[in-house]
Amino acid sequence: MGLLNALWNLSAISARLRRPERRLGDLRASDLHGQTLLEPPKPSGVYTLKSPATSMLNPSLPDNARIWLFAAGRDLSSEQQVALQADIKTFLSGWKSHGRPVPGDVGILFDRVLVVGAHLSEDDLNAGVSGCGIDSLTHAVESTAAKLGFDWTGALDVLYYDMDDTLQTVSRSKFRQLAEEGAVTSDTLALDLTTTSAGELRANGIKGRVADTWHAGLLRRAQPA
Repeated sequence: MGLLNALWNLSAISARLRRPERRLGDLRASDLHGQTLLEPPKPSGVYTLKSPATSMLNPSLPDNARIWLFAAGRDLSSEQQVALQADIKTFLSGWKSHGRPVPGDVGILFDRVLVVGAHLSEDDLNAGVSGCGIDSLTHAVESTAAKLGFDWTGALDVLYYDMDDTLQTVSRSKFRQLAEEGAVTSDTLALDLTTTSAGELRANGIKGRVADTWHAGLLRRAQPA
């Protein structure tokens, strides 16, 4: 009996010391922090955490898939993110371009950036999504935001991280003013919402130094002549 108890205790200690692989059901929303998403399951069914640039969209969407980015004016709660994605997925299930279905996918980066991807057929690849198709997507995105009680940022707004690493939204004129004051520099991090393909998103993400994005032009304009 003593030997059995000793073996049982040894087994229990070993189980506590082992670091078990985390499965999808073990992950909490707080584990993601809005900046990492789940990689597709491996054969064992185990999921791992990866950067959003590589795991944002369903891998079935090819790199030439078209994407649209919409930034909320503030961080969205976990409940809002779930509801937003559910509504847009419902829209995507019936989305069409030139009379043909457009397979799509949706996700959220940094707790506030909605990403919508569209896989066009070879016949539609050159023509792109029709104007009516884009209008219907925009309407769905705006309607869902209104229902959930938040606004999207404007097309001319700038999203950057301040010195406290907090994501801020300002106008371009305000951003230039901050540059003149030295509050933002070429090393300041910003979100670049001009990415248009799934491949570009997977390769580069949307977060980078101001010097490496279109925001650099705002710094040059802010410099005294």
